[in-house]
Amino acid sequence: FPVTICPGTVLKGVSTINGDVNASGTIAPGASPGIMTVLGDVTLESGSDLRIAMRDDERSKLIASENLDIESDSTVTFVVEAPYNQVNDSFSFAFADLVNGEFANVRTSSVLLNADVSYFPERIDVQLPLSDLNQTFPPSNSLNVWKALVKVVESGNSSLDSIFGSLYPLTLS
Repeated sequence: FPVTICPGTVLKGVSTINGDVNASGTIAPGASPGIMTVLGDVTLESGSDLRIAMRDDERSKLIASENLDIESDSTVTFVVEAPYNQVNDSFSFAFADLVNGEFANVRTSSVLLNADVSYFPERIDVQLPLSDLNQTFPPSNSLNVWKALVKVVESGNSSLDSIFGSLYPLTLS
């Protein structure tokens, strides 16, 4: 039997689903993070959101035993969960016999990371380089951002958790 995820609903968890999945809502593989396997086709319909969680060395993955069809106006969101200490991270997050289409929207939950997605016939990869802070923060706030980064690095703790914590109050000003 096919599984349908309607707008405003979320399919989440570490599971194996026996049948096709049609999503116009959200698919969030894993238990933040983890793997969701679909024994059939996955269709990410217009308005859908595939949320990929990232924590330490763990990454969410979506595996379809048949096709992964990505329709227009679909989104993939990379969600940073503490602790996350990766810089210029890259990994594969979706696998299928055949990947069709591309995401119209690619997002991250952190202003410090960009997401560059690459499509292959049987998988989708992402590279997450640090954002250009001159484009991320308004010029009036750039000096404060750099001061916060220098302070964190000089303290000997250069993890992204510390950087996120130091920058969060600055992004509100």
